[in-house]
Amino acid sequence: MRIDLEDGLRRLGYESFRPGQREAIETLMSVGRVLLVAPTGGGKSLAYQLPAVCLPGTTLVISPLVALMNDQVQALAARGVSATFLASTLDGAEVRRRMARLAQGDYRLV
Repeated sequence: MRIDLEDGLRRLGYESFRPGQREAIETLMSVGRVLLVAPTGGGKSLAYQLPAVCLPGTTLVISPLVALMNDQVQALAARGVSATFLASTLDGAEVRRRMARLAQGDYRLV
């Protein structure tokens, strides 16, 4: 299967890769894992968001920062990418609703 990284990049609202991003994403997609060390604002999020919009299925991202998760979910939604987050700040009914949608395959990123 051929993956068009440039198309995925544009879908997420970017025109070009930052240094090291393309290489990290290509490694992740071919090997299945990668370690990307970059400063705050260095474009680490794209390393999992781009494969998530280019490949089938749901991508699971682990993050300790609820505010960051919320910001990224909102930014992805603005680009037409179905995403959600699960956190202890959500009430039980909301967690169950999101888990049900996850089980149905409604999300590209969690």
